Amino acid sequence: MAYSILGWGEPLVEVRTEHLPKAMVLDAPDYPGNLDSAAHSLVGDGLAGFSGDILNAINAAKHVLTGDNPRNLTGLLTAVGDDNCDCSRQFIEWLERHGIDSNDVRRISHSHMGAYFEGYRDELGSFPYARSGAAFESLTELQVADAIRRHESNHVGLIITGITHARTKGRNRVADVLERAKLQGVTTLYAVNFRMSLWGTRDDESRTNARVGFRAVAPYIDFCSLGREEAEILLDRAIAETSRSKRETAESVLDLGVRHGAALTGYPEAHMAFRSGKKVHNIERFAPKNELTGVNTTGAGDNLTGAFAALYLISKNVSASFEGACRIAEMSTTVEGGIYHPPASEIEHSLSKVR
Repeated sequence: MAYSILGWGEPLVEVRTEHLPKAMVLDAPDYPGNLDSAAHSLVGDGLAGFSGDILNAINAAKHVLTGDNPRNLTGLLTAVGDDNCDCSRQFIEWLERHGIDSNDVRRISHSHMGAYFEGYRDELGSFPYARSGAAFESLTELQVADAIRRHESNHVGLIITGITHARTKGRNRVADVLERAKLQGVTTLYAVNFRMSLWGTRDDESRTNARVGFRAVAPYIDFCSLGREEAEILLDRAIAETSRSKRETAESVLDLGVRHGAALTGYPEAHMAFRSGKKVHNIERFAPKNELTGVNTTGAGDNLTGAFAALYLISKNVSASFEGACRIAEMSTTVEGGIYHPPASEIEHSLSKVR
């Protein structure tokens, strides 16, 4: 039996330098050629790679799926620049080297890939981005639905994030795509990954749009993952920093309409509320003390989402899949950047727990 997981989202050039090229400072559609040129030179110099939430997640899923069976497939549903966009060409080559299917990566004329800056933070500690006018903005819901239909099977998983949702034109149509996927028997996982600037021009507008957007798609997703601050946005209330409050929060997110499970992620503590029959069960995961030396948490939640998607698709065992995914996410904090390549021994350990 073979399994497939598709990731729908926007890959980014991950720039690893504190010195931003001038073409990347302004996030505006007037600079696509300059942005691609600057990003390409950094990729060529080894100062940049490829990342983004969906790429982090699908990369983690790939390691788990191929560790179980090399015939299993992971693919990316996205759009990048055309043949004149050398950074996009390098990205497709990157996918092929890492065993991620690129057949559903569309090439858009006169466009480019977005970028973010791992080595540079603004006054709020956030990454700066240069993504306006990127090719992903041209990807339509119909194209996504067609790609999902091509993989129609009882053993397909789809990963989508709140960033994908916010970046998709006609956000209300995302629910239509996910409803069709549900009818096809696709298992859908939604990582909230809230980004204020993508949902609106004002903080209150962004929070409201993200809340409304999530609640519209909740009935069509099987599992969601989110952090405490994101749960506060979706539930429109403050959440205390206690284990009991977090456990109740995961249950409240589940009650918004999510079909099977809601994971409240965080380090060193994570919670999962999930339905089994008519009952709701809870899992608490605490990272082992003094075992891991974290470098940063970039991409940890994405790695958890991707690993859980693969482990659950294979086993339908929520508890064991969540434990294994948390372990992989914890290990991802020991390296720089969002992309993490778990060792084969760790993959085999996680798979042995769900088989």
